[in-house]
Amino acid sequence: MQLLRQFGIDSMTDGVFQTYYETNLLKTRSSSDISWIGSTQACLLLMIGSLTGPLFDAGYFNHLLIGGSFLVVFGTMMTSIATQYWQIFLAQAVTVGIGAGCLFTPSMAILTTYFTTKYPIAAGVSAMGSGVG
Repeated sequence: MQLLRQFGIDSMTDGVFQTYYETNLLKTRSSSDISWIGSTQACLLLMIGSLTGPLFDAGYFNHLLIGGSFLVVFGTMMTSIATQYWQIFLAQAVTVGIGAGCLFTPSMAILTTYFTTKYPIAAGVSAMGSGVG
């Protein structure tokens, strides 16, 4: 991990947080412990899709959008006041990961209902925008 960071290559899900936690908030924890936060968040983002897909198909897109938005904002706010490893893990990895999973998969799936001819471009823009948001 240190070799990758030396060349400016970090995991896109937790590179900024990893560096901040290592140098400021979680100095006493190892890089391996801290990397579990971003890894779990990314895992939940993709794994929750198996649950949100059927909910999206059942017509609960608005519920997923509202719930996911709430969880991402709430998890980020709780991360800002967290001081211990378990608090950060629960707030960022679990709460934000579940919230992002509720947002990402349905947001990608709804594109097929609106775009038929330029779907690849729309999917690319949508996926790119999820990182910006």
